Amino acid sequence: VTRLFMGTHYKNTRQWEHSKKELEELDQNLETLTHKLKQYRDKIQRYRGNPPVALQAEIRQSFREYKEELAKQKRATGIFNYLSKHRTNPDPLQVTVRNMIHPGSEVRYHGHTEKFTAESSSTVLDFFPGEQKPTIRAYKPG
Repeated sequence: VTRLFMGTHYKNTRQWEHSKKELEELDQNLETLTHKLKQYRDKIQRYRGNPPVALQAEIRQSFREYKEELAKQKRATGIFNYLSKHRTNPDPLQVTVRNMIHPGSEVRYHGHTEKFTAESSSTVLDFFPGEQKPTIRAYKPG
């Protein structure tokens, strides 16, 4: 089976996948830190607003870590959103086949797959963003 991925930026896709994984890890870290801060809140309530100095320092350190993780998550979210928008080429695309498209070939464009079940020769495939199927017309040399 021959597969063509048209209009997809491979490098951006790899970066997008890496960014997505990093964002998921940051979300997990934030959840654990949030849980830890809630436990500290409960401890402070038990001390009726007068926690020991050591506990105050521990809480400040945890809160600093939480703020840093929050800033990292904000940056990672911005990168992820940018890569999500720029993963694919937004322009129309034209694929010219001068010889033959064999059965079983697939052409993918913006998440849509065009499968060829019969042989096709000398064709031009015009892909437009937002359209499910490409426009197929005859190829005329010259």
